[in-house]
Amino acid sequence: MSYDKAGGVLHPGDFKSQEAFRALLAHVKAAGGTVESIVKVNIPASTLVAVLALAHPDWLIEVEAIAGIWRCSRPTCSASPG
Repeated sequence: MSYDKAGGVLHPGDFKSQEAFRALLAHVKAAGGTVESIVKVNIPASTLVAVLALAHPDWLIEVEAIAGIWRCSRPTCSASPG
């Protein structure tokens, strides 16, 4: 979910998936990653478990992502694993 600077939900009640992905990328960048760090994105299209709603009434999309961000504080580490 994307929020404005005051903490309010952007586009409440409106399906704005690009905002969800902007927020996702912002979190990855804040952790030191880039768009290339994202190795998996899952947008549940169907599920075997029915839910009435997501945690907030203005949330209309759920996005799960995994990003791999390589970090090493030793001087002998290379810039990336491998």
